[in-house]
Amino acid sequence: MTTDFVPMQDGIGLLTRQTAEPADAMVHAGLALAGANRRDEAVADGIVTAREIAAMDLLGTQLVVLSACQTGVGHIADGEEFTGLRRAFAIAGARSQLTSLWPVDDDATAALMTAFYERIRTGAPRGEALRAAEHAIRNREDRPEWTHPFYWVAFQQSGDWGAIAAAG
Repeated sequence: MTTDFVPMQDGIGLLTRQTAEPADAMVHAGLALAGANRRDEAVADGIVTAREIAAMDLLGTQLVVLSACQTGVGHIADGEEFTGLRRAFAIAGARSQLTSLWPVDDDATAALMTAFYERIRTGAPRGEALRAAEHAIRNREDRPEWTHPFYWVAFQQSGDWGAIAAAG
């Protein structure tokens, strides 16, 4: 399996993976980690695929938050079920996942995640924390454009909707 960097505009590029197994949907979703754009073949490529995530032992992980663009979008291969990052984290044992369905605004997402984590920290159930954070974002008087659902409804919470269990 190889990783290719496809240059686009303004120094931004797209990391793509070439694989000998194009039908394996679990290699079409992944996370680019620090250093993923380096071309050093002697070290790991900096990308962790959904297949690699699914093989991890994440039992005991209460919540995985992927607050980037389209982290909840997956792939359906012919004759297969839906696969992607959300499903990979669930297979690995994470009790719940928060992912996005489309490209998200950086500022609105940062505000949404701050509001979400504040509510989680006070013991709010995950589903209620997301709902309350969305409400707070769409009612920000200093950002009237955020009343549009594009800014706050991209995120979906899957799995356990209850409060985070205390460590112990």
